[in-house]
Amino acid sequence: MKRFLFGVIGAAIVVLIGLFFASKLWSLPTDDVRTGLRGRTLFIIRPWPDDGTLSQIWIEDDGTVTRGILSSNTRTHGQVNTAHMEQLQHVREDWCAHPPQIQATTSTERRYELGVNCHSLADQLNGRSDQRLIIGFEQLPLVLQSVVSE
Repeated sequence: MKRFLFGVIGAAIVVLIGLFFASKLWSLPTDDVRTGLRGRTLFIIRPWPDDGTLSQIWIEDDGTVTRGILSSNTRTHGQVNTAHMEQLQHVREDWCAHPPQIQATTSTERRYELGVNCHSLADQLNGRSDQRLIIGFEQLPLVLQSVVSE
């Protein structure tokens, strides 16, 4: 009876460990930053190409800025001021209405994968979709440079 009980407990532990690692794998991003643009998230910014840390910055519509590593639940939260939030909203609106044709200029320039949430009601009515850009740091609007550099 003890062997059976230890066998059941051992099997349960193996299943739990497997579920833990599977949940970590499922939470990793796909190749496209747009998959994370949902809810109140206006922008997602990732280093490009990925530096192996899976770091990411989320900017939400209330000005919350979250920085974190996707493969862990470690997150830090901050807030942008009202003036920056207004600038971020304008950048989002402009880029959703007229997606920029931007390319990083050199291979040595710091580059980012930028996801822009374009699924507000106005965007949907105008047939706009979320934007994904690979962009050099110097080509980011100043307000986004400020968020990335903090």
